[in-house]
Amino acid sequence: AEGASSRILEVEAPAWRLAIHPAGSLLAWGDGKGVIRIAEIATLKRVAECSGHTAAVTGLEFDAMGKRLFSCSQDQTVRVWERKP
Repeated sequence: AEGASSRILEVEAPAWRLAIHPAGSLLAWGDGKGVIRIAEIATLKRVAECSGHTAAVTGLEFDAMGKRLFSCSQDQTVRVWERKP
């Protein structure tokens, strides 16, 4: 878009799914190997990595309060991730 700018966050593997934290502060993405990574949007600094799925992440969403992240995968599991304090 005219007048828009972009920043690039390099990722290790193609991102299959994206989710944005309700506060707009975090970006989560899941890859084809089942790994979920989370970064601060303002700095693009990675703040967490979630491993547990054994196949591609096919769905990813934060809850309304932003305290949990839900993921589903081709490994036929749904996981609920909670950030440690």
